[in-house]
Amino acid sequence: MASGYTAYSIREATLDDVPAIARIHVDGWRETYAGIVPADHLESLTYEEREKMWSRGIPVHAKVGTPILVAEHEDGSVSGFAVAGRSNSSLEAYDAELFAIYVRSEHQGRGIGTALVAESAERLVSAGFRSMMLWVLRDNPMAGFYEHLGGHRITSRTVEIGNKPLPEIAFGWKNLRALADRLKR
Repeated sequence: MASGYTAYSIREATLDDVPAIARIHVDGWRETYAGIVPADHLESLTYEEREKMWSRGIPVHAKVGTPILVAEHEDGSVSGFAVAGRSNSSLEAYDAELFAIYVRSEHQGRGIGTALVAESAERLVSAGFRSMMLWVLRDNPMAGFYEHLGGHRITSRTVEIGNKPLPEIAFGWKNLRALADRLKR
């Protein structure tokens, strides 16, 4: 095991987790998208702005039955989170979407991301969803993670972030039950 590694569990986020989620979210963008997304956009991201966003998001997701999940360690610290729910995409073959998944860089490679996807998939199946997709910036160095989990590239599009057009790729899993079963720890 890596130095400083502690056991973790996946649980539903609460409002007490908002500061940790906001920090992971902003830091994740700044680390992952440096050199991809314009620097001034990354610099404009604030913990306070994300805290407001997640303070609204946690109750909404809990109410509709697709709670935001966090990875919590034995010491109570949160090192990652995932958000999934009914798809906002026009890709009709996929009824659920993984909107966000972030793991602190120092905790990556320890199975936390996989555990977050597995629990998200399990909860989506329990809520009646059959398939899942997600959008990821094409140049995101973590895009291979989704392929490793069995996601198939299904389409692409261009989004604008910080006044810069950036290509995105959609990954999909047609059988959410099979994904959940395969990823169980």
